[in-house]
Amino acid sequence: RFEIPIRRRRDLRDLGLRTALCTGRGRPSTAVILEHLKMASWFEVTVTGEEVPRPKPFPDGILDTARRLGMPPEAILYTGDSVKDVEAGLAAGAFTVAALWAGTEEEGEGIQRADGLARQPGDLLTLLAGRQAFRNPIAE
Repeated sequence: RFEIPIRRRRDLRDLGLRTALCTGRGRPSTAVILEHLKMASWFEVTVTGEEVPRPKPFPDGILDTARRLGMPPEAILYTGDSVKDVEAGLAAGAFTVAALWAGTEEEGEGIQRADGLARQPGDLLTLLAGRQAFRNPIAE
């Protein structure tokens, strides 16, 4: 569903950023998908829906991801493509970005609550750089 250019992963690592995956899927299907997409090595930490007590929109998965990374949730940039993702990220206290490149409807009120909007994966780097061009004025 997500088409992230390989060079973007390298960009993130070159910047010294850590990557993790927090998904509502189970561990077996997540492993199959990551292997198929050749992305299994992309993430330092993977937290699946079967490993947390409550699913999104509860923040449990994101909080567990932050804990496993040894980081406070406020230090996390969480990207998701659904209203439940946005709600979970905000509830966890993470900087939450709606991934509009994944076909997410921008008009939804839940999506508009995100801290930032990314129309393409490269927008994440813009947001990380602190530029305001893609920040969501409605959420501020």
